[in-house]
Amino acid sequence: MKKRSGFFIYALSCVLPVAAQQRDTTVQLAPVQVEAVLPPVQRQPALFTYTPDSLLLRALPAASVADWLQWQGAVSLRSYGPAGLATVSVRGSSSQQNAVLWDGLSLLSPLNSTPDFNLLPLWLFSDVQLQTGSASTDFGSGAIGGALHLGQSVPQHSNLSAFVEGRSFSDRSAGLAYTHRAKKWWYSVRGLYRQAQNDFPFLNTAKFGAPEERLSHAATRMGALLQEVGWQVAPRHRLKLRWWYQAYDRQLPPSMTEALSTAAQADSANRLFLSWDFQGNKRSFSLKAAYLNELNHYADVRTNLDERHRFEALLQEFNLQQTFAGNQQGALLVQQAFYRATSPNYDLGVQQQRLAVVPGWRINRKQFSTQARLRAEWVDGQLVPLTPSLQHEQRLGKDYEIHAAVARNYRLPTLNDLYWRPGGNVDLKPELGWSSELALHKKAQYKGHAFALRSGVFFTEVDNWIIWLPNPQLGFWSPRNVRSVRSWGFEQQLNWSKSLGKLQLRATADYAYVHTTNQQVGAGEADIRGKQLIYVPRHQVRGRAFLQYEQHFVGWQFGYNGLRYTSTDNNSFLPGYEQSSLLFGSDIRFKKHLLRLNAGIHNLFNTQFQAVAWRPMPGRHFHLNLTYHLNKI
Repeated sequence: MKKRSGFFIYALSCVLPVAAQQRDTTVQLAPVQVEAVLPPVQRQPALFTYTPDSLLLRALPAASVADWLQWQGAVSLRSYGPAGLATVSVRGSSSQQNAVLWDGLSLLSPLNSTPDFNLLPLWLFSDVQLQTGSASTDFGSGAIGGALHLGQSVPQHSNLSAFVEGRSFSDRSAGLAYTHRAKKWWYSVRGLYRQAQNDFPFLNTAKFGAPEERLSHAATRMGALLQEVGWQVAPRHRLKLRWWYQAYDRQLPPSMTEALSTAAQADSANRLFLSWDFQGNKRSFSLKAAYLNELNHYADVRTNLDERHRFEALLQEFNLQQTFAGNQQGALLVQQAFYRATSPNYDLGVQQQRLAVVPGWRINRKQFSTQARLRAEWVDGQLVPLTPSLQHEQRLGKDYEIHAAVARNYRLPTLNDLYWRPGGNVDLKPELGWSSELALHKKAQYKGHAFALRSGVFFTEVDNWIIWLPNPQLGFWSPRNVRSVRSWGFEQQLNWSKSLGKLQLRATADYAYVHTTNQQVGAGEADIRGKQLIYVPRHQVRGRAFLQYEQHFVGWQFGYNGLRYTSTDNNSFLPGYEQSSLLFGSDIRFKKHLLRLNAGIHNLFNTQFQAVAWRPMPGRHFHLNLTYHLNKI
């Protein structure tokens, strides 16, 4: 592996000077030519993508990614409550089969590869997007169900924003965002602080008569800071440096079946990011590096546990794109990752090195585009099975597009899977599978009404599915590659908008059907073959509607999650549930100054529900915030 690392550095030293030898003049290119390195979310285009609505971001500045994703189609949020873990299943994937990327670099912990979406505040980012479908070729291990992209766009003006917010259950937050833009450089800082007691009432259905209780031991406190310095070194060269620090402390509340809890968890992260981008007439490249240092501290005085799990990561990525005659484009992506982790459950500190090389080719025509890519990756010197992908986009007139894709996907065993004591299994194989999807996109205008329809079907099969099972010979649980899982279904999204003078109307409706079952199972598991995976609802419906008149708006959100099984034999389940929210906002403008007042009613009909068994969720609750903007300082 050291030899490959040295070759990676040597290759960059050879390629970068050649790439930089473009004349420093501006040449207009044909519209089909790519002038810059594609942003990560476009490198492996998705058939379905989701972005937060601008009015939602305006109404809920303190929201987390989990708060947003619960309203998106094909995404099932598995939340343990406001103070607990929040993971997602996309198209029937497990919580470990979805990537989280910061400007293209993976933020997944090598210890468990399970992102907690409660730890990702939307306030810190200007660009947030979820793409569904396999993206392992470009983004590596775990990008089977989908990939969440977090990023910052280059600011065009200097501005200042600040907000304060209050919610039910002693939930208080405040945020500040400042950007200074000069001719050749810029600086931005975004900060957020939030704390809550989360002592909401609920009906404890685990007890006789379902008495009303209040959630206890559920306080949370979070602080986050993200800074960026950018420098336009030359017309074609740009440098960016970012630092993201975050600390999240929380008490872990008892479940409905527990009398009390004394457990607490503290998560902290230090993340540094450096990038250099070059944009030429026909050749462009980006070079990125990141350092991650993250700590998970779990303590429980009742069980006398006090454990610290830490990892460090050094990530590097080089992305080169070259446009040739005939509107064809070649690409080369090289990624390197070094991980080091310590845990009281490891015999010693463990390390892992990964190196991936991804060549690609794209053909652009007026009516279609086709892209093929192939990922070769080595983990500690061992070659992971090759991961190819093929995508095709066909335009049928001006209103219709057909998108098709087929790709191989994979997920590496986590360090916990390999080295946890007791139970780790160093002989585990990567999860491997194939995905395919087909979608139709249509846009239409009719008498002032604008429509956009996206409808698609997908199919995924994953072998060597890693599952922790009891080992009777050893007397503890251990992970094994024993299952094969098949997921298929379809997604539909309809967007509508209408302008009536100063009145703006828009609405979105999502529906997803996800059928995810065990196809091959281990010894003694015949009763779960063909059964739906736990916490994967077959039916999901989402709806959003916004009415905006000048500086005022009203919004409504609706979500339905179907029945979810809580046992692998499908004998136990949680019923489906609905929830709605109402959002209100009004602006006051004075020259460069903008004052916004927003309010909301959440879980409008006070639905009592559980996203995870025996973990209560809040009933009806409220929020009120005030935001100030100073534009073009």
